[in-house]
Amino acid sequence: MTPSKMEVRWAIELFSSTFPATREAPLGAAGVPMGAFYRDQIQACPPSVAMAYRLSVAALWWMGPLVLGRFGSFRRLSLEERERCLMKLYASPVYAIRQTVTLLKVIAGTGYLGFPDVQRQFGVMHEGATGPLGNQTRGGAA
Repeated sequence: MTPSKMEVRWAIELFSSTFPATREAPLGAAGVPMGAFYRDQIQACPPSVAMAYRLSVAALWWMGPLVLGRFGSFRRLSLEERERCLMKLYASPVYAIRQTVTLLKVIAGTGYLGFPDVQRQFGVMHEGATGPLGNQTRGGAA
């Protein structure tokens, strides 16, 4: 099961909103190959898990702007609006909506924080560690 290019773009934008570049962490999710990570995850998961993952991305993509009283997709929101939107969804009284945001954050964090360059910016280096795409590190280098 291979995700479409559009779906991968949606996931990248959602991940980038979850882990944006900041002064403290200049390498945000947009600066690492999160699209490749998403494709690998979808292809490696059992079909039922991959479908739940894909439906979560689509739901957040289209549901998000509605939370802010706007019509359109997540792409039309500014970074501040995206963050506000995800926080409102996370605070929803509806369990399934809260868990959808949690799923996105868990998967985004697993990929983003697994990249050696991201780990280095936080001062973490593992000799011979394997990143989320199978890239081997030597002495902290990717």
